[in-house]
Amino acid sequence: MENLTQQKSIATRLFIVSIAIWAGFWAYMAFLYEGDAESNMWAPVAGLFEGFVYGGVFAILPAIYSFFALKGDNKRSLRLAVIFNLSALWIICVCLLFVAGT
Repeated sequence: MENLTQQKSIATRLFIVSIAIWAGFWAYMAFLYEGDAESNMWAPVAGLFEGFVYGGVFAILPAIYSFFALKGDNKRSLRLAVIFNLSALWIICVCLLFVAGT
């Protein structure tokens, strides 16, 4: 049981790092980005999407980790399932943004 608790903790921390990457890119673009007046006006919006994409790319790690943690030894954990589903949804949204942008 301790192994499952440790796996939940690792998956949660990986997902929190993904969210922190999103927030970090947004904060950088919103508050620290220096450019001309027009690009400064749109910097928070650009940072929101840029952080979403970079965080979504990093969200591959918690998705993979929670998938294999759930698959191994037929474990059942609601937290691991939620982290897997949220990470997979985030990755799918990033892929759809990429497809829509091309």
